[in-house]
Amino acid sequence: AVESARLESDLRSYRAQARPDELPRTDYLIEHVHNLNVRTRMLLGEKMSFDQMSQGLYGLTAPTYDYSRFDAIMEDLDAALPGSGSAREKALAFREKIAIPRESLLTVLKGTTQAFHDLSVQNMEITGNSMPRVRVRELPSKSMVFLSILFGYDYNHLEYERNFNLLYPWTVDRVMDYIGHEMEPGHLTFFEKRLQTMIDTCWPEMGIVSQYSSSSAFTEGSARYAISMCFGHSMEQQLDFERELIFKPAGLDTG
Repeated sequence: AVESARLESDLRSYRAQARPDELPRTDYLIEHVHNLNVRTRMLLGEKMSFDQMSQGLYGLTAPTYDYSRFDAIMEDLDAALPGSGSAREKALAFREKIAIPRESLLTVLKGTTQAFHDLSVQNMEITGNSMPRVRVRELPSKSMVFLSILFGYDYNHLEYERNFNLLYPWTVDRVMDYIGHEMEPGHLTFFEKRLQTMIDTCWPEMGIVSQYSSSSAFTEGSARYAISMCFGHSMEQQLDFERELIFKPAGLDTG
């Protein structure tokens, strides 16, 4: 805590006389050292508001909403969704219909991984050398979604394997999240780009991915947004993708 506070102070002093071409790196370092300091103070027991925490760790504060708006949305969902019970009960019943059978899981995950990989190569200026290997196995706990193994990497090539948990309750939406968001075009593509940046700029701090930082906030937000970008932000195109790559191989009702 003491060292990070001192380093942040030194960096801010340096920034006052830094050359213009040094400012992006200096600002990055100031922000991430500040994130580290806030996280350390939290671990030491310091109390702060949610907005102070999110601003200190991620450089973000949540927008203010009138929560009655969400009550109205739930009422609309309740009226629109088929079946009986509350909107939540209807959603849970629908989730059971889009569950992936265990025997189809490997085929679905491999096919979706390949399709997202191909979209990433087409649209994100990557070489295609980092296609992840996909396996399925029973992991120690039902709550574990996957186990990742990074064997090695160079400038534009990651040797990467992901073992997905057969015990986890897989549904269509979770397949989309854990392939597109967690691998390509999401985190795996971002890490490849970040590795290239570290080498191109000779900035070793780009080799560190801190969970509690503004970089982490960007990593999570961009990975979610990248899925939507794959389909031109069209839900109809995404649904067509899901029907062909997930519903049909899993033997689910595409209706």
